[in-house]
Amino acid sequence: MPKGIILIGWDVKKGPLLLHSFPPSLNVPESVFNKIYVAHRQYSTDAGFSRMSTGDMKVISFYSGFKGKVVGKPECVVAMIFRKDENSMKGHALLLESSEKILKNINNDKYRKLMEETFEKMKEL
Repeated sequence: MPKGIILIGWDVKKGPLLLHSFPPSLNVPESVFNKIYVAHRQYSTDAGFSRMSTGDMKVISFYSGFKGKVVGKPECVVAMIFRKDENSMKGHALLLESSEKILKNINNDKYRKLMEETFEKMKEL
């Protein structure tokens, strides 16, 4: 079963910030969400996907972009967290479908419900 889904934002003074996670019991260390964010920004300011393994988890993520074509709110990441023994790439299509909806609703509370719905779909993969 997948571990969860997180939303990471950017603060000029603080750097990457965990904006929301689902389920509420999901514990993602600051070092992990920093790695996820940096994995996107170190190579490009464009929107795009990344995947990585760290500790006991696999992560696939989508970065909203910073310059050029931005999806939803700039400088944000939606990341799906899977157990180390799971095939995280099976969530790629769902991440593509869900990220845009979540990122376009950050300025209202709809993104929270969308993240919950996405997690429920992750469990069906």
